[in-house]
Amino acid sequence: MAFIDADLQAVALMAQHDPRLAYVAGRAEHGQISQYLAGAPALIERYQNVPALARALIEAAMDAHRLGHPPGLPLPLLEAAAEGYLADSQWDLLEDDWFEQALAYTAAPLHGARGPLTRIRPRRGQSAPAHPTTASRLPRTTRSH
Repeated sequence: MAFIDADLQAVALMAQHDPRLAYVAGRAEHGQISQYLAGAPALIERYQNVPALARALIEAAMDAHRLGHPPGLPLPLLEAAAEGYLADSQWDLLEDDWFEQALAYTAAPLHGARGPLTRIRPRRGQSAPAHPTTASRLPRTTRSH
């Protein structure tokens, strides 16, 4: 469910007097205000309780964005960077499919909101990216407009 036209105009009017609503309205994708409100706390909780492998992946993506990379990050870059966020003891105990497990965990939606990292899926007629990519959605919660 997404807010449309009149609903979005009403939210914009209320947001002029409520900085919390202004914050949400500026960050919710495609009018999905309810999903953002329900999903943001769940995303924060997930990040605070995330397993080490998924935390390494999320932090690698956040740092890549902080260093100027665009939202679409090549999977090989994420995998190589995430390795550096793991202690030797964690690295030595990894299963062979650790990266796929971490991607699946971070992509799982919460209360209708995207997970912290989601694959970019080209639509029909769009050219596929040179590398399969993942888009970090965490900066969307902190970026100011």
